[in-house]
Amino acid sequence: MRFTLDSNLLVYAVDIGAGERHATAQDLMARAAHADCVLTVQSLAEFFHATTRKAKLAPMKSEGFVDRWRAVFPVHAADDNTLADAIKATQRHKLS
Repeated sequence: MRFTLDSNLLVYAVDIGAGERHATAQDLMARAAHADCVLTVQSLAEFFHATTRKAKLAPMKSEGFVDRWRAVFPVHAADDNTLADAIKATQRHKLS
């Protein structure tokens, strides 16, 4: 089954101060790289915004993370069919 990762998980993956959440996000990212995972343009944009807001990361450093993930994961833009599929998947698999 194809899946994607939320921008919060991407933020935790680079936030070494996030403790256990950082470790968990790093593990999930590593496993996702070997699975049928895609990243969305929206998640990557939200990551960039969240990490550069209030100077948490320099824009070039944040861009570097985005570029590395783009090299590992296919990047997709969501459309109305994607939304419908996501709603069905949440119901079928009891996801939030």
